[in-house]
Parts: sequence; C-alpha cells; structure tokens
Amino acid sequence: MFGLGIPLNFRQPFSSRNLIEFWRGWHVTLSSVLKNLFYNPVRTKSNGSIALFVVFLSSAMWHGVTVNFIFWGTFHATCFIITKLLLNNKVYIFCF
Repeated sequence: MFGLGIPLNFRQPFSSRNLIEFWRGWHVTLSSVLKNLFYNPVRTKSNGSIALFVVFLSSAMWHGVTVNFIFWGTFHATCFIITKLLLNNKVYIFCF
C-alpha cells in the first residue's frame, strides 16, 4: 500500500528437517528482534550457548513470566544446543 516490503513471517517451519531449521522459519520478524536485542550483545561478551539461553528465556518471558514458559525456554534452548552439537559433529538422527 505504501511501497513497503513486508517480510514473510513464517517460512514453512513444520517442514523443517531439524530444530534449527524450524526456529529459522518460525516468526522471522520476532527472531530478528530477539537476535538484535539479546543474542548479538550477549554473544560479544560470552559464548553462543549462553546467548542462546538468554534468547530463549527472553522469548519465554515475552509470552509470559510463569514457570511453564521458563521451562519452555530452557527446554528449547537445551534442545537447540544439542541439535547444533549433533549437526556440527555430523551425527544425523532420522525419525520415520
């Protein structure tokens, strides 16, 4: 309408091959905001795993500051890091 380009917010996350691809395709605009606000500043001061925990916990608190969301953020950060380690070591797990 005003000549502004709107990015595609969801890039078929449910057809992803692993958890990392899922999160790359899920809510792209929110992911870029969380990356700029939390991941990049924390990553400059510590390692990537801590930065990922901060991003997932901040995402969980964006949804609500209750125990179940904190558990959700911790669970997904842990699974994301494990997936990253498995893919870096060329370990592939296929689900049928």
